[in-house]
This record gives sequence, C-alpha cells and structure tokens, in this order.
Amino acid sequence: MSTQRFQRVGTLGAALSLATILGCQPTDEAPSGTEATDDALSATNGLTGINGLSSYNGLNSHNGLNVYNGLSSYNGLSSYNGLMSTADGRTTVTYLVRCALAAGDTLVKQDQYGNNFTFAGGIGLAPQYKNGACDVNCQEALSSCMLAHINTSGTHIPLWLVGPDTAIGWGQSPWYPTREGTFFGNIFNPDSTGVVRAHYCQAPTTPNNTVPGRLGASQSGAPYTNPYQYSELDPGYCDSYCQMNGSDGSKSCPAEGRTWSHPITVWRGQTFQAESGTLFGRAAVLGCASGVCSNGYRVGVIDATSGVTFNYVHSSAGGAQSVVIYYTNGDVNSNNNRSFNISVNSGVAQNFAFPVVEFGNWNKVAGMTVPLNGFLEGGNNTIRFVADGQHPAPDLDWIEIMPGQGWTAEAETGSFTGSAKPYSGCATCSAGTRVGSFGPNSSVTMGKLKASTAGTHSVVVYYSNGDPTVRSVKVQVNGNPASLFSIFKSTSNWTNVGSVTLNLAGFTAGTANTIVFSTDSTFAAPDLDFIEIN
Repeated sequence: MSTQRFQRVGTLGAALSLATILGCQPTDEAPSGTEATDDALSATNGLTGINGLSSYNGLNSHNGLNVYNGLSSYNGLSSYNGLMSTADGRTTVTYLVRCALAAGDTLVKQDQYGNNFTFAGGIGLAPQYKNGACDVNCQEALSSCMLAHINTSGTHIPLWLVGPDTAIGWGQSPWYPTREGTFFGNIFNPDSTGVVRAHYCQAPTTPNNTVPGRLGASQSGAPYTNPYQYSELDPGYCDSYCQMNGSDGSKSCPAEGRTWSHPITVWRGQTFQAESGTLFGRAAVLGCASGVCSNGYRVGVIDATSGVTFNYVHSSAGGAQSVVIYYTNGDVNSNNNRSFNISVNSGVAQNFAFPVVEFGNWNKVAGMTVPLNGFLEGGNNTIRFVADGQHPAPDLDWIEIMPGQGWTAEAETGSFTGSAKPYSGCATCSAGTRVGSFGPNSSVTMGKLKASTAGTHSVVVYYSNGDPTVRSVKVQVNGNPASLFSIFKSTSNWTNVGSVTLNLAGFTAGTANTIVFSTDSTFAAPDLDFIEIN
C-alpha cells in the first residue's frame, strides 16, 4: 500500500448553484483540464472514440500522424489530411496533446484550409513528442492515457488517474472512491499480426460491463479487449493478473507474452445501484439484457407513489451537486419524454425530463447529468426518485455522484449584446434561468470570474441546443484572440442541459477575469446556462 496523501480536489461555490465537471449528452469536445496534485491527478473523460482507429488500423496509419517526427513538424502531424482535416480528428488531437504535453504548453496546428487551432497540454506524459520522436514507451504511455479518457456512451465523467509514470503518480482521493479499471496497450502501431493492442481490465468491485460499456468494446470492429477474460467464469480482473501498487492500481500488466509498463488506473465518484437502494410502493427490480444494465438489473414500475431512495450519499460541499443518472427509456412516443421528481434530503422535488434512448428498446442505457440542490456536506445525504404524477418515469439503472471542483458563474449574471437575453422558468437550468435567443452578431460577457492560477484552465460550459445540428460559439478570455468552438451538439430540446469542456488560455490569478461568448453574422450559438472554471 502506498503512502496516501488525501487531497480534496475542489470545493463548490456555495453561493453560485451548480458544480462539477459533468455532461450527459454528447461529448465530442476538448477534455477538461487535469489538476496535478501531490498524489495522482484528476481529469474528465468524454472522448467519444479515436478517429480512424480500428482493430487493424493504428493511430499512426492513414491519419496524418507519424511517431518518428514531432507533433509540431509538418511530417509529425499533417495539416492537410488525416486528423487535422476533420472535427472528430481534431478532438483526437486535443486529447493526444493533453496527454503528451505538460500544463501551460500548447501546440498550434493548421487544418487544410489554413485555420489555426491551439491545443493545450495538461498531463505531460511525453513532452518530447512536441518536437521529437515518440518511442515505444511514449506510445504506450499516451495509449493508456487516451484509452482512459474514452467514453462512447456520451456521458461526461470526472476521473481520478493513478499510474507508475511520474507525470501522474499514486494515491487515492476520498472523493473518488470507486476503482473502475486499468488501461494499457499501443494504439499507434499494429503489432506483428496487424492487430492494434487496446487493452483494459476491471477492478473486482466494478460491475462486469462497466468498462467495456464505457469504451464501446462490444461495438462491431472495436479494438478494445480484456486480454484476461477467458470465460464467463473468469471476468479478467486486474488484481488477478497485473502487478499492483497496493490498493491504488496496476503498476504493470502482462499480455501477449510481454509486460506493459505504463498502465493507467481510473477511479470514479461514489456510485449506487438502483436495485440496491430502498424500493417503496410498486417499484420492482427488473432484469436487463446481458451486458447492458450495470449488474444486469434496473428498477422499473416507478410511479408518483413508488420509487427508489439512495441513502448515505456523499457530497463534497453543501448546496448544489451534480449527479449522473443512468436510465432506460424505450417509449415509442417521441413527444413524450419520461420524467423523475428527485428530492434531496426530503426537500422540494426537482423535476427532470429524460429523453427516449431508443424507440421501443428498454435494454439500452443512457446517462444524463442533472443539477440537484439541497445537499449537506458529508456522507449522510438521501436522494429520492419518483414519477411526477403527470408523466411516466423511465427505468432507473444506477447513479454516480460527481465531485465538485470548480468556480461557477451563471450566464444570466453577464451583460448582453445583440439578441441574447435571459429566459426564466427553466426547471432544468441552474438557478432556473438560461441565456437564449443567442443569434448572429450577439454576445454574452461574464466578468469577475475566479481562476486559481494564471494561464490555461478548463472551463465547463453548460448549455442547451434544441436544434438537431451542432451549434457554435466564439470564446475570448481577457481580451485575447477568440477561438471558435463548433462542438455544441443537440441536447434534444431547449430545456435539456448538456455540457462541453473547453481548455482556455489567458487567465490571470484571482477574480478579475472576463470571458466573452459571441457569434458573428454567419451563425447562432446554443443557449447558455452557466460555466465552471476548474
């Protein structure tokens, strides 16, 4: 067991409503920043897939990427084809740079049209790759990091990372009590058999479909494999095969007749299975298709007097907290979202609508992050789920409590130009209000924002987009050049709140920061709910 230096990852702004790095919804965006600590490191996943990667096509093939030249060079990362030429490819580059370069370092590359894109470093596993080659150790370390950040389910989840590389290190956090699994391999180049090695294994305390479900390992053509899962009777737990660093995670893992020495182990927030909660009324435990629901069960038959209560829920601060709710909704009526009334510590019910996951299919799980008020700091909170009496409820699979980390600010407290204006009466929005009508040639300026240090910070933007297409916004920090982010995917309607995480440079330490969200004459932006600076 390593010496553990518990460090609180962050606190919630008590007067500012919501917190945490979250996201239900689509996550084809830049990752959140990582926070180096004395022991391990916090991050947020959300990489929906690695562009161009399949079981027989490494990241170094046909993607304009070359490990023999530095990323900053023409031959290291092409500006004219491959990753830099598409939005999904640039998302992959964002995570690659975030894993490779240290916090405060950046990589500027152009796409095929000559547009500049700035990618921020964060973890620093392979800083040499900026200007030089990436050898096998470099490739394996970056592969573990990128695999650890994949979440094809579209649910944005804060992570606590540990590993043998000094850029990450060891140690547990009391706010991330759930060890999920370990990731390792080499996704850059196929091995001698032509196969990409993208491996994972799970912790014994994690439901056996959690990691493959997050990776999308069951999808056709997915390269992700657990090399230790030989049968249904052998789930392939990391602890049975890898060399462990006490209870922290894996120091090295054997596979394919060799030892992988750069694994990364992921820890997550507090989780609760619905079937293990306190059921009341008609609520009943239902089976689920193999490999779909966590632990193979969900809770259904939930009405206005029936439901589930979760006890002993931990919160890193009093007031607002974010909770990821995993549910199934196979309703065939596309105009009839199902709803939960959710109350914290017997407080006022907070109503949230949960869209259909797949019409007619009750065996497909989705995650949606909701802001909940009424928490007390500590571990003696309760969360109660019932139907709202007007709409049927979805079935409930499990929930995950997100650790609060950043400084939050409501969009409606800013100043506006053009058509942008606040709208009240949004039940799912923080403080009940969002900024909408954010049309062309409009802006929202948010000032007096707090940053813990000068430089680059991850900023989580909570938004809604009722259009079926992606919306965009320009973002400017403290008068520095604005960056265009075209990553705000549809949230199904204008009252479903989603999130994306932006890595923004130019902050000063203290509370004198300003962020401007703007549009030009060619596009409209999503509605803005609030932001969180981490």
